[in-house]
Amino acid sequence: MIHSLSILGPVMLIGSSIASPAQQSGLEVNGLRIVGEPVRIRHESKIVKEPTETAPALQEDLLTFGNGRADMRVTYKRYRNGTPEFLGNHPSLTDSSMGVDIGVSPEPWHWHYADTTRIFINDRDIFAGFEAAEMDWREGLDFGRVRFRWEGPEAGVTLHVAIPGDRLKAYVEYVVEPRVPMESMMVRLRCFPGAYTSGQYRQPAHRWVSTPGQSVEVRRGKPGKTLAFMQQDGWIFYADRHHDYRYGRGFGPAGLALGAGDDEMRGEVRVTDYGLDTNLHCGPDQSIIRFVLYAFTFIPNHHALQTLKNEYQTDQETLATLPFWP
Repeated sequence: MIHSLSILGPVMLIGSSIASPAQQSGLEVNGLRIVGEPVRIRHESKIVKEPTETAPALQEDLLTFGNGRADMRVTYKRYRNGTPEFLGNHPSLTDSSMGVDIGVSPEPWHWHYADTTRIFINDRDIFAGFEAAEMDWREGLDFGRVRFRWEGPEAGVTLHVAIPGDRLKAYVEYVVEPRVPMESMMVRLRCFPGAYTSGQYRQPAHRWVSTPGQSVEVRRGKPGKTLAFMQQDGWIFYADRHHDYRYGRGFGPAGLALGAGDDEMRGEVRVTDYGLDTNLHCGPDQSIIRFVLYAFTFIPNHHALQTLKNEYQTDQETLATLPFWP
């Protein structure tokens, strides 16, 4: 069943499902009835800014995954360069208020509401330079899935996101097809655990980032710090000690599970009293990067950390076998 098919300039938007519209509590595959509730995906699209003589239209597409109990979302906000209404040359993304967002719907925003992840190849920001050539999504009994495709001179890049219907987490995969010699490749992730704590919000801050072997903390107004990690660490926990739901404050911490087997991957978390950037540096021959994003919504820090420790190895196994686009 095709939910929608529209071509907007160079971008193809496709939504599909194997769900029967008359059978909301299950799926039908090749005439066989499978009992269960599929992960529904709701699509909304809007033009945030109309095109002008100097800039193309700014468009946002929102995909909401779930059945109203534990919903996640994937948002793509970008300038529509190359459409018939605008014949000039304009970046796809101009600041951190746009890009690909993976998080809880409608809020809070543990992972950045507009700029959760980007990929840099040979120091070039692929998402900023080019609009995705394709964006399509698929409902399923196990996961809801979305796929983006960028075509750049350095590489073709596919971003897969698979979201279960009953948990606030997202399984993510980058697939890179190089077109030039690869000198460097980095995936960046951005989160704001617990609360937005910039000066304009007049919020206290006590950022806390932890891996199995080390921990870093930064309080309001103090200099930032860097926490280095290796793929073998397995997980990273992001929280704020002041905005801990144990005390009824904040919206909860975030977590990251690193895909097992990526032995060359290393990275660092740049910890400030506001946003936290995680950089995953990948080997030049690495074509697949996988990880899991956790949004521990309205959960105390200590409970969330224990959940991450309990679940990350199972999620690593899922990452290794999950068909991101079956």
